[in-house]
Amino acid sequence: SHPQLARRAAMRGRIVGMSIMLLLATALTASGAADAAAQKAVRMRTKRQLTQILSDLAIEVPEGADIYALREIALKQDAIPKWESKFPEKIKRPTPTSGGQRRGGAGAGAAGGGRGSPPDNMAEMLFPMLDKNNDGKLSQQEMSEMGKMAGGGYGPREFAHIDKNRDGFVDRPEADKFFAQMAAMMKQNMRGKDEV
Repeated sequence: SHPQLARRAAMRGRIVGMSIMLLLATALTASGAADAAAQKAVRMRTKRQLTQILSDLAIEVPEGADIYALREIALKQDAIPKWESKFPEKIKRPTPTSGGQRRGGAGAGAAGGGRGSPPDNMAEMLFPMLDKNNDGKLSQQEMSEMGKMAGGGYGPREFAHIDKNRDGFVDRPEADKFFAQMAAMMKQNMRGKDEV
């Protein structure tokens, strides 16, 4: 019906506008994204791995340091990028998968930059920025921060559009799908402008 089409068009327009604003905000806060990527790279390491990395770099670690102390030291010393550039042969590379499964694993993408298509990069950059409590899912309040960054509102209706399983949170697969849709709409929108 006509009202449904109008609502869908309005929603698409809002999503495209938000995605453009998000990309601009992300570009302006690149250091924040870099910090989030560095934090993720450290969080993805086990205590044993962090101990080994810090040892390989001859960074002193207090005896009996727990995982949180190791993470703090690794972040302050920028240990992961230094270790990856000094010991590239020790980096575990993700293995290709079949059947559409996601690539990943403990070191996947830890160095950041250039891997994957724009939808992958968008989700990788934005999800950690929005996930303020680092619980691996986005609450409606955390998602509303995205709307504020984009200069608009982001209410329950938009949240419900993304929260497909209706559990009250946007998990990483739901966010990945949403960001991929945003990127696809942006590409389509940009193609349309190029053709004019």
